[in-house]
Amino acid sequence: MLSRRQDLILAAAEALALGIVAVAPVPMAPAVLLIVAAAALAVRGASFAGPPGAGPAPAVAGLAVGAIALVVAIAVAGPAVEQLSGRGIEWNQEPAVRGSLLGFVAVAILTAAGAVASELAFRGWVASRAASLLPGGSPTGAVVVAAVAEAAVAPGGLVARLGVLLVGLGLGALWAGSGRRLGAPLACRLVFELGALTLVALRQLG
Repeated sequence: MLSRRQDLILAAAEALALGIVAVAPVPMAPAVLLIVAAAALAVRGASFAGPPGAGPAPAVAGLAVGAIALVVAIAVAGPAVEQLSGRGIEWNQEPAVRGSLLGFVAVAILTAAGAVASELAFRGWVASRAASLLPGGSPTGAVVVAAVAEAAVAPGGLVARLGVLLVGLGLGALWAGSGRRLGAPLACRLVFELGALTLVALRQLG
């Protein structure tokens, strides 16, 4: 059990690691942060597991939300953005998925691994850690901290980071609403990202 002083020192080291990943051009940032998260949790004697006893309900809810979000993005938000910007939306920029079944499988595996790493790092570690440090354990504040951290380490320009921030807030709301369990945001992210990838592959194969 860490003392309060030791815990604050560890929290400062964790924040520094996040800052380095955000500023430096670190490839595969979620995977790097996952390693940092695992080490920090091990030092504290904690784990990624949330409160027990929820059963499959949070994951099922996450699956439903992810599917609905994908339909809305494809049918409503996507066309609206394309009309306003005059440019088509690239749901996935991996050339390996275009016209190749084996390429699709490989990219799908990488996409799923990235989704798992991101949720473990940002909701399983950053959000839960922020909740433990914020006054009253505010889940709202923890959701915002995790979303901002995810946007900070994401590649791309301001618009891309804003999109990551909004997605992070939505996934964080699922995390908080399901009693700080990872099942709901992880299921939602997997359905959305793999669904978008599948649509790209079907278009190219068609």
